[in-house]
Amino acid sequence: MPGYKSNAKKIIGKLSKKFNRLSKTETDKIARTAAFTLKANIANRVFQDGIASNKGSIGSYSRKATLIGAKSFAIKGKANIIFGTKSKRKKQKWVTKNGKHLVVLPGGYAQLRQLQGRQVARVDLHLTGKLLNEWSIDGNKSKYLLGFRGDYGSKISKAMEGKYKKLIFNSTDRERKQIVSIFENGINLVLR
Repeated sequence: MPGYKSNAKKIIGKLSKKFNRLSKTETDKIARTAAFTLKANIANRVFQDGIASNKGSIGSYSRKATLIGAKSFAIKGKANIIFGTKSKRKKQKWVTKNGKHLVVLPGGYAQLRQLQGRQVARVDLHLTGKLLNEWSIDGNKSKYLLGFRGDYGSKISKAMEGKYKKLIFNSTDRERKQIVSIFENGINLVLR
């Protein structure tokens, strides 16, 4: 009977040696690259393009009349457009609510954004930049966490996901596939 000779042990031995060459530094570099790529992709998708995790629009800004005060403006100098002079203040419709004097802004939150030079075509969660600034990575040694570093970011992100009834900051299928690809490419480079 003819004999069969396998080289499986030799191949497994070579692969084991290659995998052992993956140092902590190399795995950390791959994980760090993946984390920063994911952070940038989600930030661009949400804060620039206004796209939720389901690949649809986050939503649209309200055009329903709303009450505003000077503190409603992220760009304080822009409050002068409404509150700047006595004659401007006289032209406004005022309401007192909880002891605060507020102006009725007929175009809603969309108009408030426009007055501050912000786009209103799509929700981009980027009026002040504070939410984007809290979007960060925490970690080291091949373990990275992506999320909001403060209570403000956590609170606002949950509120926005509730308001628009969709996940916003979760990764998309495409973003997850890109992360897998980064790991595969990084490992392949080391194992060559």
